[in-house]
This record gives sequence, C-alpha cells and structure tokens, in this order.
Amino acid sequence: MSEKPKYLNVFLLISGIAIVFGLFGLGDISKAPHSGLVIGPNNSVMKVAPESPAESAGLQEGDVVRSIGGIAVEDTKATVRRPRAEIGEIRTVVVERNGERLEFDVTYGAQPSRLRVVFVLSAVIALCFLGFCLWAYGAAPSPTTLILALFGLLFGLSFLPAPYSKSFMLRTLGGALVTVLIVMGFAVLVHFLLLFPKRRAFLDKPWAQRVLYGPAIAVNVLLLFFNLVQPDFTGGIKAVILVATGLFVVGYFGWALVLMVQSFVRASGAERSSHGLTLMLLGTLIGLLPVIASSLAIRLSVLLPGGQYYGLALGLIPITFALAAVRKYRATAPEATG
Repeated sequence: MSEKPKYLNVFLLISGIAIVFGLFGLGDISKAPHSGLVIGPNNSVMKVAPESPAESAGLQEGDVVRSIGGIAVEDTKATVRRPRAEIGEIRTVVVERNGERLEFDVTYGAQPSRLRVVFVLSAVIALCFLGFCLWAYGAAPSPTTLILALFGLLFGLSFLPAPYSKSFMLRTLGGALVTVLIVMGFAVLVHFLLLFPKRRAFLDKPWAQRVLYGPAIAVNVLLLFFNLVQPDFTGGIKAVILVATGLFVVGYFGWALVLMVQSFVRASGAERSSHGLTLMLLGTLIGLLPVIASSLAIRLSVLLPGGQYYGLALGLIPITFALAAVRKYRATAPEATG
C-alpha cells in the first residue's frame, strides 16, 4: 500500500496564497520605474538602454556612478531605505567620466514591455517549481518526493514576484524571507539528492542533519543580521558576506552536482532510463549553463544579448526532477499506480 501525501494539502494552500500574492506583484509592474541604467559591481555603468531616460539624460557606458538622488552609492544603508522612484520623478546622477565630475538629471519612465516580460518569466519559473514538484509528491508519494515538494515550494516562493511596499520594514522582512527560502532551498536540494535515486548511507549518521542543515542555518543567521540590522557596509563587512555566501553556494551547489553525477555514473543503463537520471542531468545542465554564463559575464562587466531571459531555463530543473522522481517511483513500485 502506497504512502499518502499527507502534507500535500498544506503545500497547496501555501502555494495558492503565494500565487495570489504573486498576482498582485505582477499587477505592480505598471508602477515600477525605469531608468535604463545598468550599474556593475564596481559602480561603473555597464549599459545604457537605447531610448531610455538615462540615454536621454546623457549618461554613457563606462561612467563611474558616485551618487543617485543625493545619496552616495557606497551608502548602502541610505540606499536601501530610500523608496523606489516614482514614474516621472527626476533624480540627479553624479558620475566621473575621464576624471571629470558630471551631473545628469534622469526622469524615470515606465518599464518597457521587454522588461515587463522578465517579471512574467519569473512567475513562470515559480509555477514550474511549485506545480511540477507538488505534482510529483501527489503522483508518487514517498519521503523522497516529500523533500522534492519542499524544495519546489522553497524555490517557487522565492521566484514569485512580490508587490512593492513603501514601508522599509516590510521590504526588509520580504527580502529576509526570500533569503531564508533560497538558502534553505539549497540545503533541501542536497537532501533530495541524498535520497534519490537511492538513500545514501550518509543520512544514517547521527550527525548527518547537522552537517546538512547547519551551514544553511549559519548563513541564514548571518544574512538575516545584515538584512534586518542594516549596519554600515564597510569593505571588511562586504568581504565577510561575499566569502560566507560564496562558500555556501559553492559548497552546496558542488555537493548537489557531485551527488547527481555519482548517481548517474553508478547506475546501469537501464536504471538511468527507468529512474530518469539522464533526463534529470540534462535538465540541470541546460537549466544552469545559461544562468552561469550570464552571471560570469556580469562579474566581468559584460552583458550578454538577451541575458535577462536566460533564467527561464531554470524551469527545466523542477520539471525534469519531478518527471524523474515519478518515473522511478512507477518503475520500482508498479503496484502504487494501480
């Protein structure tokens, strides 16, 4: 007799509430301002969108931004506390160009249609995580698909667009929540891969849960502190945040990839097909490569053509994971489908 998906209704309720919230977020797109200015990690202008407010004001690629609307770009505390610009609002952008200090008045406009699509794509990715992972749990209920459903729920909620709030406190809490969802999502992903397609002996160790979730909790505490307390971001503080988050992402992401490749290599040809391992590995590679390429390019102050749409490929990950989990369930427990 197959296990019943006893948490499915709870997950569906949470997803339903989040989707309604996300619809308000999509409705807020028409109020979101647009400057056409893309600023890189070193505060230099990476791109000035054609026919944008920034181009009309006279800003150019390579300008080094020093302040926007009277607030220095290094003053992260004041920057995050300032409400977003209103459509039609004018803010002065101070830059350095060839050693000269220049000022430009930028009149914010509405988001162009090509950028509004990005919000919609984010919602599509969220629905892929929510819909397919919860479908797998309902169609193939087991401890493994329960963890998969939790993984889909965490990442799905983080991708849903949220409506803008003028309250700094609500914006801060919202950002903190997204941080928690993403960080715990990585840990749950590793947990799923420790269970699928076969349970690893690692999970039987008495300290396994501490090793699995301890770093995620520690990173969450660190990031929540900076999110909620908003200390002055000195160079040292920025270095601590970058190192901690970098180690976390590389560690969990690398662990997940190693587990996936190990499962694929150790499986027979028949198991790769019946357990959906080939499908899952291909979906992961195709889903991640465009995003990784775009992220690396941005680090190098390069924008790839159409890079804002690359994230849509991430939707392949929950789709292929869910299909693989259901395929494996049906292959090893045919009586559960009767």
